[in-house]
Amino acid sequence: MPNALSILCLDADVADARRLELCLSQLAPYDVTFHHQPDAGVALRRLSRLRADVLVIDNGLPAVTGCEVIAAARALGEQRPIIATACEDCGYLTADLLRAGADAFLLKRDLSPGFVQRVIERALSESRQRVAQVKLKRDALRGMLKSPRVVALR
Repeated sequence: MPNALSILCLDADVADARRLELCLSQLAPYDVTFHHQPDAGVALRRLSRLRADVLVIDNGLPAVTGCEVIAAARALGEQRPIIATACEDCGYLTADLLRAGADAFLLKRDLSPGFVQRVIERALSESRQRVAQVKLKRDALRGMLKSPRVVALR
């Protein structure tokens, strides 16, 4: 049975979104549901209610950059995998997008089913690791708060 995978694509360019959707439809082990949202503001306001396993956010949005959207989504507590896309990488863009909170980066010219599948699977793995680390830190903090104080402050 194929794995269900829901993708939300935030891209102002409808043609690029369609290219990505066509590429995703060819991922053999996945039954992909594709949603396209061209407006970053609408997407951010609805983010918590949107059903998607993976977010694909383009850097070339009209009013804001993908870096800004990704950073805002992470600041809002978004834990789902985020894959950033761009038409070209000017050398530092990939690092900026990853620093903003993206789990992976795709150049739009490199869209092929095999490559996109590897990037999605890597992003899913990165997200699982991040969520596990957050849970581990939260559990450790709870444990520290419940334990009696060992060292008295003077």
